[in-house]
Amino acid sequence: VNTAVTAGCPYIPFNAVITRVPQGACAVSPSLIGCSGHCESGAFPARRAVTLVTWHRVTSAARCCTIGSLSVTVSCPDGRSVTLQTC
Repeated sequence: VNTAVTAGCPYIPFNAVITRVPQGACAVSPSLIGCSGHCESGAFPARRAVTLVTWHRVTSAARCCTIGSLSVTVSCPDGRSVTLQTC
């Protein structure tokens, strides 16, 4: 496993495995597309035009990781299956 820290937030799939499903019950298989990374942020002096009209002397910006998508598949013993997904 590569544990090197890289800039940004690359999306990585995370699958959950549910190993004990009662007989006759529907099996659930959740899958989450999340990020693996860190927040990038920075601060810099505000432009002169900004300092003339407000007391703010520093401008900052940040970009953090978020969840990409979530899907859940439900499979039943009778062959029925449905997948729910978020965008």
